[in-house]
Amino acid sequence: MPGLIVDLPARPGDAVDAGDTLVVMESMKLLMELKAAAPGTVAGVAGAVGETVEAGTLLVQLDLAQERD
Repeated sequence: MPGLIVDLPARPGDAVDAGDTLVVMESMKLLMELKAAAPGTVAGVAGAVGETVEAGTLLVQLDLAQERD
């Protein structure tokens, strides 16, 4: 969904857990928190607060944590 980036708490190198908020977007006057689906490390962040992005834009890239046996 297209929208406006209103908060971008994720930074490259950050370790995140499943459920951590990576990006907060506003679309049609609704705020949506985009959350990590799995634990990992933020490898890259695209966009900036105040920027409008198109639907399907990759905003945060995660390197997923490897499960330990």
